[in-house]
Amino acid sequence: MKRLFLTLSFLILSLAGFIACNKNASPASGSKTAGTGSTTLTLSATSVQKGAPLIATVDNSAAENIRWTVTPSTVTHIATGNGHAMILFAEAGTYQVKASYVSGVGSADSATCPITVSDTVYTPVPPPATDTTSLAGVGITLTPMLDTIGRLVLLAQSTTVYNCFPTFIWSVSQGQFGSTAMENGEISLIFYEVISTASGSGCDGAQNPASAYLFPEQYLTGPPAAGTYPISVMVNQTLYQGTYTVTATGFNFNWPYTSGVTISPTQLKQP
Repeated sequence: MKRLFLTLSFLILSLAGFIACNKNASPASGSKTAGTGSTTLTLSATSVQKGAPLIATVDNSAAENIRWTVTPSTVTHIATGNGHAMILFAEAGTYQVKASYVSGVGSADSATCPITVSDTVYTPVPPPATDTTSLAGVGITLTPMLDTIGRLVLLAQSTTVYNCFPTFIWSVSQGQFGSTAMENGEISLIFYEVISTASGSGCDGAQNPASAYLFPEQYLTGPPAAGTYPISVMVNQTLYQGTYTVTATGFNFNWPYTSGVTISPTQLKQP
């Protein structure tokens, strides 16, 4: 089957389209810098959609000691691996991605890159348009969180690790797998497969869980009113069902499963 998704190794090696950013060399007393004493940071794009994978790479001989940070850090997820990182953003805005080489006594060298995140939601191409890995036997943890204006965001992560920086192929249905009930608050999620990189293809052996941000409220006609609504998750043709309740102070999830698909925490308070 023809691969429509670029592998991570291709993204890492094809830096011609990457954005190189400024170096901030400021060695701490008694510390050493890596390589030539400077860290070069490159990003795969200057702007991304919410939930779209951003690949960051550093040129540093001590890449295993790189510390990655994002400012502001609100609702961001970073998966790291030997000089590379995949960063997911769940909120629109302008951010600074920073890679710092950390020695035994402090930060020896760093570089930063700006990134703009739009308010449109990234949608992965569903199968059969790509070669992927089955979710058979794979558990998924959903972590509910709120963005800065109180909208519900779900971080999905697999219980299985894969090479490099895997992501899910997923969709948010309008209602239970095709109906229009979602306009009334129902959330229906489908996880199809995992996009991962073949063993030995980049990342120097790094492994991470598959991850993705999902944005249920982007598919609603407006914020859900106070009340209780169904939430359904389909994984590998297995259906998991529960409810969530919207109150004046936040969200409460009634989820009966301790394996397969789990939700934690089950209570969220509005900021």
